[in-house]
Amino acid sequence: MASPRSRSAGLALVDQIVFSAGSLLVVLFAARVATLGEFATFSAIYGIIAVWNGLNRSLFAEHALLASASDPALGRRMHGLAFAAACGFAAAGSGLVILIGELFLASSTHLNVAMGMALIAVVLQDVVRGFLISRQLFGHLVLLDLLWVLALAGGVAVLMWFGSVTPVQIGFAWAAALYLSFSIGVAFTALCPVIDGMFGWLRTVRGPGGALSLEFLTGFGMPQLVILVAAALGVSEVAAGLRILQVTFAGVSVGVQGLRGLVLARGFGTRLLSLRGVQVAVVTATSVNAAVFLIEPWELGETLFGASWSLASPAVLWLAFAEKALAATASVRSWELRLQSKFRQAATARIVGGLASLSLGLTPVLFGGGLSLVMFGLVLGAVITQTMYGRAIRKGVS
Repeated sequence: MASPRSRSAGLALVDQIVFSAGSLLVVLFAARVATLGEFATFSAIYGIIAVWNGLNRSLFAEHALLASASDPALGRRMHGLAFAAACGFAAAGSGLVILIGELFLASSTHLNVAMGMALIAVVLQDVVRGFLISRQLFGHLVLLDLLWVLALAGGVAVLMWFGSVTPVQIGFAWAAALYLSFSIGVAFTALCPVIDGMFGWLRTVRGPGGALSLEFLTGFGMPQLVILVAAALGVSEVAAGLRILQVTFAGVSVGVQGLRGLVLARGFGTRLLSLRGVQVAVVTATSVNAAVFLIEPWELGETLFGASWSLASPAVLWLAFAEKALAATASVRSWELRLQSKFRQAATARIVGGLASLSLGLTPVLFGGGLSLVMFGLVLGAVITQTMYGRAIRKGVS
């Protein structure tokens, strides 16, 4: 009979698979119904949403999770504070989406509003997800995420039944599905925003939150910035192609992300955060993803993405796979440094590698290079990141 810890780890992984499948569906639906230019714009705004949600986690939500691990009785108050902070942060992010869409992406106001609403729902729902993780309610978490994924698929199916579907409608359907899940989650957890003591708490989390946010931005955020710049400059092939490649190989990091919440809920230092466990997760997810998308990529890719899959090529697929695998391995090394309480060294390695990825990925975009050159630049940036992490680890060992 499986132990409670094993069941929790398994459910955490299942939830990440469900959540990732929902995110994949959003991109798949948009890729199939949008023109190349529309999909490039959608991809850029989608990246902003993903980055803003990650920043909210780094600044607020993960600190509430860690506080819950050390003192469960304090967890509800910490998540209430994180909830209140996320409300303001999500509203600011929604305004930023609309502003960038109007000024730099020339996207329709309706799409900007739909994606702005989706950003608020993504951020707030993630706070509720974090609270469920802190209470070890992984079964409820799976059901909550399965609800919004099924609601999204059902909403798009209804739209298709009544006529053609547009990226704007997909944006609104995504937002509606997330708001449904968020509302049920709030009703179930009775989680409420807490304002009392907010400024003191923000001062407490400012230091570690800033370091985590900077590391996140220079890691995950750099490829998203390349997509945004490419879309703003009208290089639609690069913006759309990068988004397709990112979701194609999202499975490489599913294993690691599936353990993330369970690790944070139990706190750093737990045996669950063993490097061997994380490495097994990376290797397993990488192998499964490779088997799915590199054995017969063309038939599967055309089935999923439609005509947009023509942006890919064998060389680009292998480069994208290499970049994702390197990024997943880098996350393992980052955790290794954190286990040794070397947060500054981990942040330094990520910042240097992230800036290298940004400059090497953007150079082909600015000088008329294609998707393969952009991916090659991102791979070189990932190699530099790995090298920086390796140096920091070897220095600690010596």
